[in-house]
Amino acid sequence: MKWKEMKDRLPRLAWSDQKQKKRFQHMVRFFLVMLALTIFSRGVSAVIVPTIVLEKTRSKKLGEMFEGRGEVVLANQMAILVYEGLEIATSFVEVGEKIDINQPLFAYNKEEVDKELARLSAEVAKEKLVREKLSVISEADYTPVENAKQELYWVKEDSDNTRKEGRQRIDECEDEVATAKLYLDSLEHADPPTPLADIIQAQIQLDNARNRLDTTIISVEEKATAQGRQITRAKQQLDSAENQYEQAKLTEQSTQKGNNLENNLQSIAIEEKDKNIAYLQGVKEKDYQHLSTQEGVLRQWDIIEGEQTRNKCGIISDATQGYQFVFEIGEEYRKHINYGDEIEITQDGREQKGEIQSIKKSISGQGYEIITKLVGDKFYESSAKIEMVFSQEEYRTCVPISAVYQDNQSSFVFIMEEKHTILGLENIAQRVDVQVVTAMDGYCAVNMAIGEEVPIIVTSSKPLSHGDRIKVG
Repeated sequence: MKWKEMKDRLPRLAWSDQKQKKRFQHMVRFFLVMLALTIFSRGVSAVIVPTIVLEKTRSKKLGEMFEGRGEVVLANQMAILVYEGLEIATSFVEVGEKIDINQPLFAYNKEEVDKELARLSAEVAKEKLVREKLSVISEADYTPVENAKQELYWVKEDSDNTRKEGRQRIDECEDEVATAKLYLDSLEHADPPTPLADIIQAQIQLDNARNRLDTTIISVEEKATAQGRQITRAKQQLDSAENQYEQAKLTEQSTQKGNNLENNLQSIAIEEKDKNIAYLQGVKEKDYQHLSTQEGVLRQWDIIEGEQTRNKCGIISDATQGYQFVFEIGEEYRKHINYGDEIEITQDGREQKGEIQSIKKSISGQGYEIITKLVGDKFYESSAKIEMVFSQEEYRTCVPISAVYQDNQSSFVFIMEEKHTILGLENIAQRVDVQVVTAMDGYCAVNMAIGEEVPIIVTSSKPLSHGDRIKVG
């Protein structure tokens, strides 16, 4: 409507007072300004107000879920047991190789096998004498201890002499190096200058002297290391002899029943050493080689040439016995898992079933190691994925995980409320604290104080805060 028409329709007023006229003009201006601000605010809100998506809470079945990875391994894994503490001369096999029964796996150091045989034989002979004496007389025999002490004394004496001789040889080589260096320095600073050929010859003599020094040091260190091993072995023999002597002393104070018990213990020790002697004699007859007593594929091999053997030096697996899946779980999941439970694993996109056969504490002590027998043979040794869902329950109030926020105080969601403002009826984001019970498959069950089937803000085009104006997309 044009101003002229409005003017014609307005009652003709007699403006008797100039102040009333000005007041009316101010009211008109205020109305026009507020109208312009409202239009401007609506336009700005369309740009800066976040756009949100609502979703009602729903009832849903949720439960605890475990996701992890483990290793698929062959079920029949046989340990390779050998004599412990002997030096390895040669290894004949590698990991992944097919192993046959009686196939040579490695060779011992011949000298160490012979020494160990002699040591065991001597110990067995001594232990048999001790056993005989225990059954006849009660006096403890200190001879083995004295022999061991004497042996240790001579070994240390020999080591000291060798060390002195080595030091003397090193000193002589160092003197030779010093003499050659002084001679070279004298030629290099001689006046008149020494011929170049003489200087070169002197340098060669110095290099040769240094090489002899390095070689001597290495030789002395190697001998010292070898004699260190001999001293260690002599100490072990002394400890063994002293232990036997202490046992014999205790036997003196015991009854005949105690003597019989001691004899039995000695018999067990002798029997064990006799087994070791028989094994080493068999090794010696087979050119000092250890032959495989099992057939399969070599999966682990801890034999290194030049190092000493350990009792368990490798693993041979037999693929004909099937596969296992080994994985670990945390303490919180142990209550859900039992022997015989069926699981499913995924390896390269293929799902396979298995049955739990073993549950034991993990080596780290932080959880449990689970061993599962797998059904079928379409496996290979590598990692695989496992998912398990425990104790599914019906929860009445579930929301998408994307709708739940968290700060230092609590977890919370946003709901939408309508409020009257100076700009009219607007949608406002309101924060509501919740308690998360469990989560699974993109949803979480919550406890909150606003009831069920309430529209929750699940996504927003911009970050939200309590009291923000919003609009529904």
